[in-house]
Amino acid sequence: MSATRKGLRTVSVRIPEDYYEAVMMLVERGLYANLSEAVRKGLSLLLQRDGELAALLTIIREQEKDLRERGNTLSMPRIVRRERE
Repeated sequence: MSATRKGLRTVSVRIPEDYYEAVMMLVERGLYANLSEAVRKGLSLLLQRDGELAALLTIIREQEKDLRERGNTLSMPRIVRRERE
């Protein structure tokens, strides 16, 4: 991932050809301005639907902020570490 405009990142992903064709069909029909807009909308809907994930990310961000303010860093969220053990 690389930083582009403020607040946006460029991400490269591999998707099945059928997914690409379906999204491009939506773009070609004018439902979205371009592929990036369509993908951002899809991710937004996913995060809205998966409210638990959004809540978890908020908790992790708050923990990271608290640690930074105390001069500490967080190598990996505790929840992720537990899953890997």
